[in-house]
Amino acid sequence: MYTPVTFASVTFAIVGSGTAAKIHATALMHTDYAELVAVFDSDTARAQAFADNFQKENPATKPLRVVSSWQALLEDERIEVLCLCTPSGLHATQAAEALLHGKHVLVEKPLALNPADCDHVIAAAEKSGKICSVVSQLRFSPAIEAVKQAVHMGCFGRLVCGEVSMPYHRDRSYYENSPWRGTWAMDGGGALMNQGIHGVDILLHWMGRAESVGAFCRTLAHPIETEDTAVAVVSFAGGAVGTILAATSPLPGYRRRLALYGTEGSVLLEEDCIVCWDLDAPAPDLPSGNQGGHRNPAAISAAGHQRHMEDMVLAVRTGTPVMLDAKEGKRAVELIYSVYQSAQTGQIIKI
Repeated sequence: MYTPVTFASVTFAIVGSGTAAKIHATALMHTDYAELVAVFDSDTARAQAFADNFQKENPATKPLRVVSSWQALLEDERIEVLCLCTPSGLHATQAAEALLHGKHVLVEKPLALNPADCDHVIAAAEKSGKICSVVSQLRFSPAIEAVKQAVHMGCFGRLVCGEVSMPYHRDRSYYENSPWRGTWAMDGGGALMNQGIHGVDILLHWMGRAESVGAFCRTLAHPIETEDTAVAVVSFAGGAVGTILAATSPLPGYRRRLALYGTEGSVLLEEDCIVCWDLDAPAPDLPSGNQGGHRNPAAISAAGHQRHMEDMVLAVRTGTPVMLDAKEGKRAVELIYSVYQSAQTGQIIKI
Protein backbone atom coordinates (compact mmCIF):
# COMPACT_ATOMS: atom_id res chain seq x y z
CA MET A 1 0.00 0.00 0.00
CA TYR A 2 1.24 3.47 -0.89
CA THR A 3 2.01 5.72 2.07
CA PRO A 4 1.95 9.47 1.30
CA VAL A 5 5.22 11.27 1.98
CA THR A 6 4.48 14.86 0.95
CA PHE A 7 1.99 17.64 1.42
CA ALA A 8 3.71 19.99 -1.03
CA SER A 9 2.80 20.40 -4.70
CA VAL A 10 3.12 17.20 -6.69
CA THR A 11 5.57 17.33 -9.60
CA PHE A 12 4.58 15.90 -12.98
CA ALA A 13 6.37 15.13 -16.23
CA ILE A 14 4.66 14.34 -19.51
CA VAL A 15 5.98 11.52 -21.69
CA GLY A 16 5.09 12.16 -25.32
CA SER A 17 4.27 15.38 -27.15
CA GLY A 18 1.19 14.69 -29.26
CA THR A 19 -2.49 15.53 -28.90
CA ALA A 20 -2.95 13.71 -25.60
CA ALA A 21 0.12 15.42 -24.13
CA LYS A 22 -1.37 18.83 -24.91
CA ILE A 23 -4.60 17.87 -23.11
CA HIS A 24 -2.63 16.65 -20.08
CA ALA A 25 -0.63 19.88 -19.97
CA THR A 26 -3.79 21.99 -20.11
CA ALA A 27 -5.36 19.93 -17.34
CA LEU A 28 -2.30 20.23 -15.12
CA MET A 29 -2.23 24.00 -15.51
CA HIS A 30 -5.70 24.13 -13.92
CA THR A 31 -5.01 21.62 -11.13
CA ASP A 32 -4.22 22.90 -7.64
CA TYR A 33 -1.07 21.50 -6.02
CA ALA A 34 0.16 20.10 -9.35
CA GLU A 35 3.31 21.37 -11.04
CA LEU A 36 4.28 20.35 -14.56
CA VAL A 37 8.07 20.50 -14.60
CA ALA A 38 9.35 18.41 -17.52
CA VAL A 39 8.61 16.72 -20.81
CA PHE A 40 10.26 13.77 -22.54
CA ASP A 41 9.85 12.46 -26.06
CA SER A 42 12.05 9.99 -27.92
CA ASP A 43 12.25 12.75 -30.53
CA THR A 44 14.05 15.52 -28.62
CA ALA A 45 13.14 18.14 -31.21
CA ARG A 46 9.45 17.38 -30.73
CA ALA A 47 9.87 17.61 -26.96
CA GLN A 48 11.62 20.96 -27.29
CA ALA A 49 8.89 22.27 -29.58
CA PHE A 50 6.29 21.15 -27.04
CA ALA A 51 8.16 22.92 -24.23
CA ASP A 52 8.56 26.09 -26.29
CA ASN A 53 4.87 26.17 -27.17
CA PHE A 54 3.91 25.53 -23.54
CA GLN A 55 6.05 28.49 -22.44
CA LYS A 56 4.53 30.70 -25.13
CA GLU A 57 1.02 29.84 -23.96
CA ASN A 58 1.90 30.05 -20.26
CA PRO A 59 4.51 32.82 -19.99
CA ALA A 60 4.10 33.21 -16.21
CA THR A 61 5.17 29.62 -15.51
CA LYS A 62 8.65 28.16 -15.22
CA PRO A 63 10.00 26.76 -18.50
CA LEU A 64 9.59 23.02 -18.89
CA ARG A 65 12.78 20.99 -18.71
CA VAL A 66 13.32 18.78 -21.74
CA VAL A 67 14.68 15.50 -20.40
CA SER A 68 17.32 13.94 -22.62
CA SER A 69 16.54 10.25 -22.20
CA TRP A 70 14.02 7.80 -20.76
CA GLN A 71 16.59 6.58 -18.23
CA ALA A 72 17.33 10.13 -17.11
CA LEU A 73 13.62 10.68 -16.61
CA LEU A 74 13.31 7.56 -14.45
CA GLU A 75 16.29 8.59 -12.34
CA ASP A 76 15.17 12.20 -11.83
CA GLU A 77 14.11 12.31 -8.18
CA ARG A 78 12.52 15.74 -8.64
CA ILE A 79 9.69 14.14 -10.65
CA GLU A 80 6.97 12.25 -8.78
CA VAL A 81 4.36 11.44 -11.43
CA LEU A 82 4.70 10.50 -15.09
CA CYS A 83 1.82 11.09 -17.49
CA LEU A 84 2.25 8.50 -20.25
CA CYS A 85 0.94 10.00 -23.50
CA THR A 86 2.88 7.71 -25.82
CA PRO A 87 1.61 5.23 -28.45
CA SER A 88 -0.51 2.56 -26.79
CA GLY A 89 1.92 -0.25 -27.53
CA LEU A 90 4.48 1.38 -25.22
CA HIS A 91 2.18 1.86 -22.24
CA ALA A 92 2.68 -1.44 -20.42
CA THR A 93 6.48 -1.49 -20.62
CA GLN A 94 6.86 2.18 -19.74
CA ALA A 95 4.35 2.04 -16.89
CA ALA A 96 5.97 -1.01 -15.31
CA GLU A 97 9.48 0.45 -15.61
CA ALA A 98 8.39 3.78 -14.16
CA LEU A 99 6.60 2.16 -11.23
CA LEU A 100 9.60 0.00 -10.38
CA HIS A 101 11.79 3.13 -10.48
CA GLY A 102 9.61 4.72 -7.82
CA LYS A 103 7.37 6.91 -10.00
CA HIS A 104 3.61 7.23 -9.77
CA VAL A 105 2.01 6.82 -13.19
CA LEU A 106 -1.05 8.16 -14.97
CA VAL A 107 -1.46 6.15 -18.17
CA GLU A 108 -3.52 7.31 -21.11
CA LYS A 109 -5.97 4.63 -22.22
CA PRO A 110 -5.52 1.80 -22.81
CA LEU A 111 -3.43 0.52 -19.91
CA ALA A 112 -2.01 -2.14 -22.25
CA LEU A 113 -2.93 -3.96 -25.43
CA ASN A 114 -3.94 -7.26 -23.82
CA PRO A 115 -4.86 -8.64 -20.38
CA ALA A 116 -1.48 -10.31 -19.83
CA ASP A 117 0.36 -7.01 -20.23
CA CYS A 118 -2.17 -5.36 -17.90
CA ASP A 119 -1.26 -7.98 -15.30
CA HIS A 120 2.40 -7.06 -15.75
CA VAL A 121 1.64 -3.44 -14.86
CA ILE A 122 -0.58 -4.46 -11.94
CA ALA A 123 2.23 -6.61 -10.55
CA ALA A 124 4.70 -3.70 -10.87
CA ALA A 125 2.33 -1.39 -9.01
CA GLU A 126 1.88 -3.92 -6.22
CA LYS A 127 5.60 -4.61 -5.94
CA SER A 128 6.60 -0.93 -5.95
CA GLY A 129 3.80 0.35 -3.74
CA LYS A 130 3.34 3.24 -6.17
CA ILE A 131 0.12 4.51 -7.73
CA CYS A 132 -0.93 3.58 -11.25
CA SER A 133 -4.05 5.28 -12.57
CA VAL A 134 -5.59 4.88 -16.03
CA VAL A 135 -7.25 7.70 -17.95
CA SER A 136 -10.98 7.27 -18.51
CA GLN A 137 -12.18 10.82 -18.10
CA LEU A 138 -15.88 10.05 -18.47
CA ARG A 139 -15.73 8.37 -15.05
CA PHE A 140 -15.43 11.84 -13.53
CA SER A 141 -18.48 13.22 -15.35
CA PRO A 142 -21.26 14.23 -12.94
CA ALA A 143 -23.82 12.77 -15.36
CA ILE A 144 -22.06 9.41 -15.52
CA GLU A 145 -21.80 9.33 -11.73
CA ALA A 146 -25.49 10.27 -11.36
CA VAL A 147 -26.45 7.22 -13.43
CA LYS A 148 -24.13 5.02 -11.38
CA GLN A 149 -25.74 6.26 -8.17
CA ALA A 150 -29.20 5.59 -9.60
CA VAL A 151 -28.12 2.02 -10.36
CA HIS A 152 -26.82 1.66 -6.81
CA MET A 153 -30.12 2.96 -5.41
CA GLY A 154 -32.15 0.48 -7.46
CA CYS A 155 -33.90 3.17 -9.50
CA PHE A 156 -33.71 1.12 -12.70
CA GLY A 157 -35.27 -1.98 -11.20
CA ARG A 158 -33.58 -4.89 -12.91
CA LEU A 159 -31.05 -3.87 -15.52
CA VAL A 160 -31.96 -5.42 -18.84
CA CYS A 161 -29.80 -3.72 -21.49
CA GLY A 162 -27.07 -1.16 -22.03
CA GLU A 163 -25.87 0.53 -25.21
CA VAL A 164 -22.76 2.29 -26.42
CA SER A 165 -22.97 3.82 -29.89
CA MET A 166 -19.89 5.71 -31.07
CA PRO A 167 -20.10 6.48 -34.81
CA TYR A 168 -17.09 8.82 -34.79
CA HIS A 169 -15.22 10.09 -37.81
CA ARG A 170 -11.48 10.22 -38.29
CA ASP A 171 -10.10 11.38 -41.61
CA ARG A 172 -7.25 9.76 -43.48
CA SER A 173 -4.67 12.19 -42.11
CA TYR A 174 -5.44 11.02 -38.58
CA TYR A 175 -3.82 7.69 -39.42
CA GLU A 176 -1.23 8.97 -41.89
CA ASN A 177 0.21 11.57 -39.50
CA SER A 178 0.67 8.97 -36.74
CA PRO A 179 1.44 5.68 -38.50
CA TRP A 180 1.27 3.69 -35.24
CA ARG A 181 -2.49 4.23 -35.18
CA GLY A 182 -4.57 1.44 -36.64
CA THR A 183 -1.81 -1.15 -36.16
CA TRP A 184 -2.02 -4.26 -34.01
CA ALA A 185 1.50 -3.86 -32.67
CA MET A 186 1.19 -0.29 -31.40
CA ASP A 187 -2.55 0.52 -31.22
CA GLY A 188 -3.77 -2.94 -30.19
CA GLY A 189 -6.82 -2.49 -32.39
CA GLY A 190 -8.65 0.28 -34.16
CA ALA A 191 -11.84 2.21 -33.48
CA LEU A 192 -12.79 0.05 -30.51
CA MET A 193 -9.47 -0.02 -28.64
CA ASN A 194 -8.51 3.58 -29.38
CA GLN A 195 -11.79 5.52 -29.34
CA GLY A 196 -14.46 3.11 -28.14
CA ILE A 197 -12.69 2.09 -24.94
CA HIS A 198 -14.18 5.07 -23.06
CA GLY A 199 -17.74 3.92 -23.73
CA VAL A 200 -16.81 0.32 -22.96
CA ASP A 201 -15.44 1.40 -19.61
CA ILE A 202 -18.69 3.21 -18.74
CA LEU A 203 -20.80 0.23 -19.81
CA LEU A 204 -18.80 -1.96 -17.41
CA HIS A 205 -18.94 0.73 -14.71
CA TRP A 206 -22.74 0.76 -14.89
CA MET A 207 -23.52 -2.88 -15.62
CA GLY A 208 -20.83 -4.84 -13.81
CA ARG A 209 -18.96 -7.93 -14.91
CA ALA A 210 -19.11 -9.05 -18.53
CA GLU A 211 -19.34 -12.82 -18.96
CA SER A 212 -19.23 -13.37 -22.72
CA VAL A 213 -19.21 -11.53 -26.04
CA GLY A 214 -19.86 -12.07 -29.73
CA ALA A 215 -18.64 -9.59 -32.32
CA PHE A 216 -18.00 -8.52 -35.89
CA CYS A 217 -15.13 -6.22 -36.86
CA ARG A 218 -14.56 -4.75 -40.31
CA THR A 219 -12.13 -2.41 -42.07
CA LEU A 220 -14.41 -0.48 -44.41
CA ALA A 221 -13.08 3.04 -44.98
CA HIS A 222 -9.44 3.38 -43.95
CA PRO A 223 -6.27 1.66 -45.24
CA ILE A 224 -5.30 0.33 -41.79
CA GLU A 225 -4.52 -3.11 -40.35
CA THR A 226 -7.18 -3.00 -37.68
CA GLU A 227 -10.92 -2.38 -37.67
CA ASP A 228 -12.54 0.96 -38.34
CA THR A 229 -16.00 -0.50 -37.62
CA ALA A 230 -16.91 -2.87 -34.78
CA VAL A 231 -20.18 -4.22 -33.38
CA ALA A 232 -20.47 -6.48 -30.33
CA VAL A 233 -23.13 -8.01 -28.10
CA VAL A 234 -22.18 -8.58 -24.47
CA SER A 235 -23.75 -10.82 -21.83
CA PHE A 236 -23.39 -9.55 -18.25
CA ALA A 237 -23.52 -11.34 -14.94
CA GLY A 238 -27.11 -11.20 -13.76
CA GLY A 239 -28.56 -11.72 -17.23
CA ALA A 240 -28.50 -8.23 -18.77
CA VAL A 241 -27.12 -7.73 -22.27
CA GLY A 242 -25.31 -4.84 -23.90
CA THR A 243 -24.47 -3.65 -27.40
CA ILE A 244 -21.37 -1.82 -28.56
CA LEU A 245 -20.84 0.09 -31.81
CA ALA A 246 -17.48 1.74 -32.33
CA ALA A 247 -16.40 3.25 -35.63
CA THR A 248 -14.18 5.87 -37.23
CA SER A 249 -15.51 5.13 -40.74
CA PRO A 250 -18.74 7.16 -41.14
CA LEU A 251 -19.21 10.74 -42.24
CA PRO A 252 -19.75 13.21 -40.70
CA GLY A 253 -19.37 11.53 -37.29
CA TYR A 254 -21.89 11.79 -34.45
CA ARG A 255 -21.61 12.12 -30.70
CA ARG A 256 -21.30 9.02 -28.55
CA ARG A 257 -24.60 7.83 -27.09
CA LEU A 258 -24.80 5.86 -23.87
CA ALA A 259 -28.04 4.27 -22.73
CA LEU A 260 -29.07 2.14 -19.78
CA TYR A 261 -32.44 0.37 -19.65
CA GLY A 262 -34.16 -1.23 -16.68
CA THR A 263 -37.54 -2.72 -15.79
CA GLU A 264 -38.47 0.43 -13.85
CA GLY A 265 -36.78 3.17 -15.89
CA SER A 266 -34.12 4.17 -18.38
CA VAL A 267 -31.67 6.95 -19.21
CA LEU A 268 -29.97 8.20 -22.35
CA LEU A 269 -26.81 10.29 -22.57
CA GLU A 270 -25.09 12.03 -25.46
CA GLU A 271 -21.40 12.15 -24.59
CA ASP A 272 -21.66 13.15 -20.90
CA CYS A 273 -24.95 15.05 -21.16
CA ILE A 274 -28.21 13.51 -19.97
CA VAL A 275 -30.85 13.86 -22.72
CA CYS A 276 -33.49 11.48 -21.30
CA TRP A 277 -33.99 10.65 -17.60
CA ASP A 278 -37.01 8.40 -17.16
CA LEU A 279 -36.60 7.30 -13.56
CA ASP A 280 -38.69 7.89 -10.45
CA ALA A 281 -35.67 9.63 -8.90
CA PRO A 282 -35.47 13.37 -9.73
CA ALA A 283 -33.28 14.23 -12.70
CA PRO A 284 -30.00 15.78 -11.54
CA ASP A 285 -29.50 19.46 -12.25
CA LEU A 286 -26.15 19.34 -14.01
CA PRO A 287 -24.22 21.71 -16.28
CA SER A 288 -23.80 20.74 -19.90
CA GLY A 289 -20.86 18.44 -20.45
CA ASN A 290 -18.17 18.85 -23.08
CA GLN A 291 -16.31 15.65 -23.85
CA GLY A 292 -16.95 15.59 -27.58
CA GLY A 293 -14.25 14.44 -29.98
CA HIS A 294 -16.57 12.78 -32.47
CA ARG A 295 -15.06 14.57 -35.46
CA ASN A 296 -11.77 15.96 -34.17
CA PRO A 297 -9.73 14.48 -31.29
CA ALA A 298 -8.18 17.90 -30.63
CA ALA A 299 -11.66 19.13 -29.64
CA ILE A 300 -11.78 16.88 -26.56
CA SER A 301 -12.20 18.95 -23.41
CA ALA A 302 -9.47 18.87 -20.77
CA ALA A 303 -12.04 19.06 -17.95
CA GLY A 304 -12.19 15.30 -17.39
CA HIS A 305 -8.41 15.05 -17.47
CA GLN A 306 -8.23 17.82 -14.89
CA ARG A 307 -10.34 15.71 -12.56
CA HIS A 308 -7.92 12.84 -13.18
CA MET A 309 -5.03 15.12 -12.18
CA GLU A 310 -6.89 16.24 -9.06
CA ASP A 311 -7.57 12.58 -8.24
CA MET A 312 -3.87 11.74 -8.62
CA VAL A 313 -2.71 14.73 -6.57
CA LEU A 314 -5.08 13.76 -3.76
CA ALA A 315 -3.84 10.17 -3.84
CA VAL A 316 -0.16 11.18 -3.76
CA ARG A 317 -0.65 13.71 -0.98
CA THR A 318 -3.07 11.78 1.26
CA GLY A 319 -3.05 8.13 0.24
CA THR A 320 -6.68 8.22 -0.96
CA PRO A 321 -7.27 5.48 -3.61
CA VAL A 322 -7.51 6.70 -7.18
CA MET A 323 -10.80 6.41 -9.05
CA LEU A 324 -9.41 4.10 -11.75
CA ASP A 325 -6.40 1.99 -10.77
CA ALA A 326 -4.62 -0.56 -12.94
CA LYS A 327 -6.92 -3.42 -11.93
CA GLU A 328 -9.97 -1.38 -12.89
CA GLY A 329 -8.28 -0.22 -16.09
CA LYS A 330 -7.76 -3.85 -17.11
CA ARG A 331 -11.49 -4.55 -17.32
CA ALA A 332 -12.12 -2.58 -20.53
CA VAL A 333 -8.99 -4.03 -22.17
CA GLU A 334 -10.13 -7.54 -21.28
CA LEU A 335 -13.54 -7.04 -22.86
CA ILE A 336 -12.15 -5.41 -26.01
CA TYR A 337 -9.53 -8.14 -26.37
CA SER A 338 -12.35 -10.69 -26.18
CA VAL A 339 -14.28 -8.75 -28.85
CA TYR A 340 -11.32 -9.13 -31.19
CA GLN A 341 -11.01 -12.83 -30.40
CA SER A 342 -14.69 -13.31 -31.23
CA ALA A 343 -14.42 -11.39 -34.49
CA GLN A 344 -11.35 -13.38 -35.54
CA THR A 345 -12.74 -16.82 -34.63
CA GLY A 346 -16.45 -16.39 -35.25
CA GLN A 347 -17.09 -17.77 -31.76
CA ILE A 348 -18.75 -16.49 -28.61
CA ILE A 349 -15.90 -15.77 -26.19
CA LYS A 350 -16.22 -16.31 -22.45
CA ILE A 351 -14.44 -13.63 -20.43
